[in-house]
Amino acid sequence: RPGVAAEEQLIRDAITKSIGGILLIEDADELYPTNDPNDPAMRIFSVLLGILEQEQPSLLVVMAGDVMALQAITEGIPGVKKCFPYQFVFDDYSAEELMEITHQMLEKRQFKFTLEAEDKFSDMLKDCCSVRESGFSNGRFIEERLDDASTRMAKRLMANHKGTHTKEDMMLIQVGDIETLEQPDPSKSVDALNDMIGSKELKNSLISYINYIYFIRERQKHGYADVIPPLHMLFTGNRGTGKTTVARMLGEIFESAGILESSMVTVRSRGEIIGDGSIPPQQIAMYIFEQARGGILFLEDAHTLFQDNVGAAALSVIFGQLSPTDNGDTIVILSGDPEAMDKALAGNPRVKSLFPYHFHFSDYTPEELLEIAIQKVAEKNYTLHPKAKETFKNLVSQVYNEHDKFFGNALFVEKMVDKAIHNLSARTMKIRKERELTRKEITTLMAVDIPTATSELPNSYKDTFDEKEIASALKDLDHMVGQTKLKKQIHDFVDLARHYNQQGTKLNTRVSLQWCFTGNSGMGKGTVARIIARIYKAMGIIDKSEVTSFKVERLLGLTEEDAIQSIGMALLQSKGGLFFFDEDSSSLNEVSGFRDRVRAILVNQLAMQPGAYNVIYAKQDPPRQIINDEVEKVSDMINVLVFEDYTADQLMEILKRDLATDNTRMTRTAQQHMEQFISYIVANKKRSHASARLIKLVAEMMIRNRVQRLAQNKKANDDVDMKHSVTKQDVEMFTPAMLDSMISERNTIGYKQ
Repeated sequence: RPGVAAEEQLIRDAITKSIGGILLIEDADELYPTNDPNDPAMRIFSVLLGILEQEQPSLLVVMAGDVMALQAITEGIPGVKKCFPYQFVFDDYSAEELMEITHQMLEKRQFKFTLEAEDKFSDMLKDCCSVRESGFSNGRFIEERLDDASTRMAKRLMANHKGTHTKEDMMLIQVGDIETLEQPDPSKSVDALNDMIGSKELKNSLISYINYIYFIRERQKHGYADVIPPLHMLFTGNRGTGKTTVARMLGEIFESAGILESSMVTVRSRGEIIGDGSIPPQQIAMYIFEQARGGILFLEDAHTLFQDNVGAAALSVIFGQLSPTDNGDTIVILSGDPEAMDKALAGNPRVKSLFPYHFHFSDYTPEELLEIAIQKVAEKNYTLHPKAKETFKNLVSQVYNEHDKFFGNALFVEKMVDKAIHNLSARTMKIRKERELTRKEITTLMAVDIPTATSELPNSYKDTFDEKEIASALKDLDHMVGQTKLKKQIHDFVDLARHYNQQGTKLNTRVSLQWCFTGNSGMGKGTVARIIARIYKAMGIIDKSEVTSFKVERLLGLTEEDAIQSIGMALLQSKGGLFFFDEDSSSLNEVSGFRDRVRAILVNQLAMQPGAYNVIYAKQDPPRQIINDEVEKVSDMINVLVFEDYTADQLMEILKRDLATDNTRMTRTAQQHMEQFISYIVANKKRSHASARLIKLVAEMMIRNRVQRLAQNKKANDDVDMKHSVTKQDVEMFTPAMLDSMISERNTIGYKQ
């Protein structure tokens, strides 16, 4: 049940009921924590282990479940091994033991077999033990088979209502009452593959692969001690070439052959495997493997996991579950770009031994793409007019001639068909205003409905932008006070990125994705960083719109080794998002050479940590002082945003907005006084203090003064919807002397927004 309080209460209730006895937690393997931040598993273990260690209740707790998953829990969650030091593994029963259990169940149910029925049931158990090596349900399987046999027996006996049945008749299960398990049919699998549109060479390779599996199974049934070798595969090819479709087909084939317990195909992307840094990638990888156990684990873009330490660590956990000599109970498929996968495997001979089968999915030809289009139109219960078919053919040829490695193949065709159907609906609904439509009119795609150029299919076969989220982020940017020039820079960057996206060009090959922020403190650098993160997420540049902020001033007083570790850990945490390296602190000037040493550490960490990092560098100094040659070389931070100082009018606007968050506004005389105060802030020689942070502090003090005044006069109003007024009495304290005091105090206590 959801909710921390409910979880702890349920655990305590279970423990209370079990005092003096045993608390058995069934299917405990399902408690292995996922990468979902809302997953209650860690909280459950934290509560349970805390009670067992600290309160030591008088009971025995047993966790029961899958052996591999429970081992992963024991190794991956601190404290479990200490609280649960004993492990008992229950092996699967042999065919002879299962038959002995069957006799016990028959006696308990007051049934018995004829000799022929017993032989048939025994043979079925032998077949199941040889085929279903993993995940076989043992005793439960027998119960299901006997329930089915008794049901068929009852149907047989009750078919003759007028006949009389002896006690022996009512107990005796005959050979016809036992249903033989359906045997896998290789021809069905072969037919399904042959029906696929695409490479004949690929289909022949896959069919040969499947026939070999069935051949091994046949030898096992005849008593040979053959072992299923590793069946893990490499799928290479561009997007939309049918890799996932074939994987799902193989899942059904392997289940029918008894290789796998389930036909389930678990598809996982790089982001799902490495997570957001809150959980070690090894732990996530083990959980993902356990989720897929008994079926197929399909890793998308697996070549990217070889490119950095985080991905490699996750892969090593998965590879550690695989054997080079036998297949086990789970099949892993690595899918990715052909060239990148070949490069990744070149230096990994062990991986080649674990994945002996390599299937390449070529791009579809124009003729095959047209055939796929016709097939998809029929699947959606539409038909193509002959002229529409010709238009489809022309469009497919045009797109194919322009395509690159990022071409979407069948994905493009799917979007093309959807676009044509939308065009049909728009056209026919205009006719509907004048007369009733015929069935043929609403199901026939005409030539006019088919897009005639790729320009009519924006982003249909390129990487798509989330334009809605981009517009929302830019709206928040434009709502900021001031900073007109940098707003235009960011808008220009988005327009340029959109242009390259529509051309199918990878953005990072044309423009820098790194940023340098310069300007005085409190000018909105953090806000702009969060907006850029949202834009990058909407563009697909990063996986999450999170900004990992690293305050350089926290390194003061640390040893160089600790500083290196601190920056390195922060970089890893930023993986998939933005890294905000914030030097915006005057306290850094107090240690000679400190900034240079910190920048050198950052440069080294960027070079040492594999993978691409998106860095925003914030500093008060001008750009040339921020980016020395070394940092510029490594990080390529060429998108420089200069945060201009606020004018008096802009600071007044910020003040009004801060007050508005508390439903507060200034009277005319109060505003006049504050205009004079803000003018003094702007004219002050310590110009860096004319910031939004200082104004925020001023607004909070004004609101506090108003509340105190009303309280003293016993006029406090609790109506949250009522507009409150700040009077001149509430702002009289804000004078030049007060400003000097505020600035001095702020320097002393290290004021933070």
